[in-house]
Amino acid sequence: MLISLAVLFFGVSLLLSFLISKEVKKGVTERYVLPTRMYLMFVPRDLVWGVSDLGFVNTLAFIGYSVERGAIDKETALRIYDALYAVTLYNPRYFDPYYVGNAFLTWETGLYREAIDLLKRGMRYVDDWRIPFYIGFNYFYFLGENAKGAEYLSLAAKHPQAREYNLIPLLASRLYYEEGKIEVALALLKEQLKVMKNESMKGAIRVRIVTLERAKRIYEAMRVFERRFGRRPGSLEELVRAGLVPKDIRDGAGGRFYITSDGKVRSERVLFPIRKKALEKK
Repeated sequence: MLISLAVLFFGVSLLLSFLISKEVKKGVTERYVLPTRMYLMFVPRDLVWGVSDLGFVNTLAFIGYSVERGAIDKETALRIYDALYAVTLYNPRYFDPYYVGNAFLTWETGLYREAIDLLKRGMRYVDDWRIPFYIGFNYFYFLGENAKGAEYLSLAAKHPQAREYNLIPLLASRLYYEEGKIEVALALLKEQLKVMKNESMKGAIRVRIVTLERAKRIYEAMRVFERRFGRRPGSLEELVRAGLVPKDIRDGAGGRFYITSDGKVRSERVLFPIRKKALEKK
């Protein structure tokens, strides 16, 4: 009985994929196109791999079908999310559904929380640095949650396969800095410096370490200034005149530090606010 149902599922899945690819819409309703979690009840264990592949192919076909129709509404996007989640229930170690789900649910439909939910499931089964990287990027870029973004980006940076991608620890350290966690940012960078082999990338890490250490010194001087004078310093020059920081203090790349109107320490070359458009290009 189970074998018969599985064969029937294969046949229907192939037929639906063919109809969608040919844009034959007559007699085909969207709710039958995608795999659902209920199918698990009827799939024998030895057919799980094949069913997960077919379910994923059908979902990809339906995504293409939906995109060609124009703007994708939230109901359709959620149906696709449920289908991708169902595919990972068949085969949780199948990387592609997580990858496609992240790209489609974020950039195309704005279902950021759903994308993160799917990716967190992937983290439990797939040993790939890209999954925590995507989670961290989504938290930071789409949701503006820097602390959570830094947490997952640091996990990605520590993965052996990602040790030569210097952008990850640099971005994670920037987010930690924005959250006021300079010590955590420094610890992450120093750990990466121990495992990186590429000298040019190690050079970028060293520059960031020097910058953070000097920015930390400025923040400490600001606290001393406030205790001494009962107010926040209006500029870096005030700290210099008070003898709390050296006159020639610079960031690791040689840029000048400055203090913003809201009391943040920035630098001309390194510690500037993250510009999302520039990051997209990278």
